[in-house]
Amino acid sequence: MKGVWVPHDTRDQIVDFVNRWSEKTGMAVFSFLLGIGLATSKWHNWKNRYGKVNEPNAWIPRHHWLDEAEKMAIVNFHAEHPLEGYRGVTFMMLDADVVAARPSSVSRVLKQAGVLERHNLKPSTKGPGFVPPRRPHEHGHVDVSYLNVGGTFSYLCRILDGCRR
Repeated sequence: MKGVWVPHDTRDQIVDFVNRWSEKTGMAVFSFLLGIGLATSKWHNWKNRYGKVNEPNAWIPRHHWLDEAEKMAIVNFHAEHPLEGYRGVTFMMLDADVVAARPSSVSRVLKQAGVLERHNLKPSTKGPGFVPPRRPHEHGHVDVSYLNVGGTFSYLCRILDGCRR
């Protein structure tokens, strides 16, 4: 049963079966679990979820999440103080008793609203990088290494074609 998905009605039937026969025979539940190959942790999980349907692992709204009014208050407060970064806005909102949120949450809200800009907007000066040649013998690479042959070090030079390597 390890790692196998079991429908909730089958899961409940197994819990009922084990409980019924454990009571009838006077044997410990653990003995039945060994017989059917069910781990005790899985048994307790199934017993606690008895009668409940399998639910997907979806986000469950939490009481500490920011609601839409708080998100709008963050965006509006940032619009009033556009020169401040998201950390500065976070602590200014705490002082002004507007919204109590973590800096990471404020950053996420501002990014989602499209008002938080990246600090590095200029293009890279590195260039596009190495552009491989299109035809053989158009570009070559030289690889130099040395070998120890019988106590004497010798240089080994190899020329590689950039297209075919």
